[in-house]
Amino acid sequence: MNVNVTEEGIARILSREYGYSARAAEQTAHDLTHFVCADHADLDEAVVRWARDRDDQTDVRMGARSVRDLVEQGLSYPGALVFADWYRSDPETAARALAERM
Repeated sequence: MNVNVTEEGIARILSREYGYSARAAEQTAHDLTHFVCADHADLDEAVVRWARDRDDQTDVRMGARSVRDLVEQGLSYPGALVFADWYRSDPETAARALAERM
């Protein structure tokens, strides 16, 4: 990650610009800087681009869905990136959770 794109910096963005609580901002920032799926280079790049310019919301694929689909369904862009990581790591559980939410 870029030196300006730190977990603390992302937490500040989430808190100040997205209205996340302090705890939610810290947890989401951690998730955005510590993806667990095996192939996450595109997610890392999307986070860096978004952190530099919030309007730069790179679409990332996850199976038949994409991050853009999730944003259109009401998730925040950072939340959609975290979900994409979860989906890639555990697609069955993530898909069930998404179906329950929608």
